[in-house]
Amino acid sequence: MATHRLIEILVGAGVVGYCAGALWTGRVFGRRCSYNRREEPWLFWAIVVVGLACGVAFLLGAVSWRA
Repeated sequence: MATHRLIEILVGAGVVGYCAGALWTGRVFGRRCSYNRREEPWLFWAIVVVGLACGVAFLLGAVSWRA
């Protein structure tokens, strides 16, 4: 059980860290393209908000697969 929680915390911290880096640089990097905060603000903020929500869900244990 501790391993599952550790994985959730690591994934959540990684996603939240990625979003924090995106906010710092103003750019979201994808596999083939990147989105700039000034050029495409709606897409940038949508990705950051959804990413933060997913990261916080992992950190709080809301996506737990434990029985």
